[in-house]
Amino acid sequence: MQSKLFIHNPLFRLLTPPFYGIMVYIFILTIFDSLYQLKENFFSYEALLIIILTFLLMEGLRIETILLDKFYKEKSKARLRVIMQFAVSFVYAAFITSAVVSAYFYFLVGYRSFLTELLVFNIIFILSAILYTMLYYSVFYLNQQNVVMLSKENILRENLEYELESFKNEINPEFLYDSLESLISLIHEDPIPAEKFIDQLSGVYRYKLESKKNELVNLKDEIEVTRDFIDILNVKYGNNIHLETGNISDLYYKMVPCTLQVFTEGIVRRNIVNDIQPLKIQVMTDEDRYLLFSYQPNDRLAPDSFHDTRDKKIIRAYEYYSDKPVVISERNELVEIKIPLLEIMEEEL
Repeated sequence: MQSKLFIHNPLFRLLTPPFYGIMVYIFILTIFDSLYQLKENFFSYEALLIIILTFLLMEGLRIETILLDKFYKEKSKARLRVIMQFAVSFVYAAFITSAVVSAYFYFLVGYRSFLTELLVFNIIFILSAILYTMLYYSVFYLNQQNVVMLSKENILRENLEYELESFKNEINPEFLYDSLESLISLIHEDPIPAEKFIDQLSGVYRYKLESKKNELVNLKDEIEVTRDFIDILNVKYGNNIHLETGNISDLYYKMVPCTLQVFTEGIVRRNIVNDIQPLKIQVMTDEDRYLLFSYQPNDRLAPDSFHDTRDKKIIRAYEYYSDKPVVISERNELVEIKIPLLEIMEEEL
């Protein structure tokens, strides 16, 4: 990760010294009230001196950073490393500035007295070194924070994948037990509806097994298997569960497998269903690409923690595939479950 920081970028290392050096040169001319010389001295030795000095300063600070990275790897030494880097940057900036400026004035210009110029150069480049180090640490810790956040996102993604996989592998013992009871009852009464019941039951479980291979399924398939699922439940509940499909814009939207089955069974287990109080479940889509799953509640007194857990797993699964959440609300005496419809190309699955 260190190698990706801006200070190691070749373009930054090549382009920043000329740009920053020219800015410093203009600033120095302003200090010595010589800005009028800018036009005739723009490509002078002084400008070149400052560009070279900026390049040496930045490269030296970059090498310093690389060396400190090797000696202070432990997080426990982070505070010491920051103090050390600022101190070394200060000393290096003072040394390289004094050396280059003194060599220039003494050997090239022939000056013997340049204390004021040396002081100005040192102040400017020491401050530049401090700003460079502060900028480095700002970007460094921002990158560190992004890495931590990305790591958390990956862990969350892995947890969601695990929960989705465990949900697909989960067999509801209540539904299996009730189905076998209903089958035994039908066999004694009439073998013809019993055969249909067996076909529907095997279709539901076949769909569940096949959905393990697919991350998402078509809304059309989900509605069809839910109709069979409700027919199976109706053997126990005396055909008092009704699924009404309203306006559905596109049956080929994608859904998490078994979504409607889980919500349907949860609704049935949490509500009183009989001849006097039948359960009507309405399914339709809206313009916001939500599937609206609504019913009129008639709650039982006993809570149903098992199906609450299954509902939560479905809701968590949609967090994996969509930015839009599953929304459960109550209005006009109806409980409405809004399920986001997904649009994903087959080759992406």
